[in-house]
Amino acid sequence: MAARTLNDDRPEDTIATDDGIRADLARLLQERLLRESMLGVWVHPILIAVVLALAWPDAPHDLLLGWGGARSRAGASTSRRGVRSSQSSHPHSR
Repeated sequence: MAARTLNDDRPEDTIATDDGIRADLARLLQERLLRESMLGVWVHPILIAVVLALAWPDAPHDLLLGWGGARSRAGASTSRRGVRSSQSSHPHSR
């Protein structure tokens, strides 16, 4: 009997053999990932503000404002993408 190996793309395949259990596990893992990643989305702007405040006296202000703006836009697009994907994967979202 061949040893099971962890498949990073579909970890639920390593754990469960039944298709129904595998689908439930995949859904639960996706929900957990989205729920836990939201913390990073909300903390991101705070970290940007801290970096800007610490670097403000020493770095060119135009550079800092550009960097802060770019990071904020990237964070906003990430949070929108996370909200969209969580709504589309939720069976009661529509």
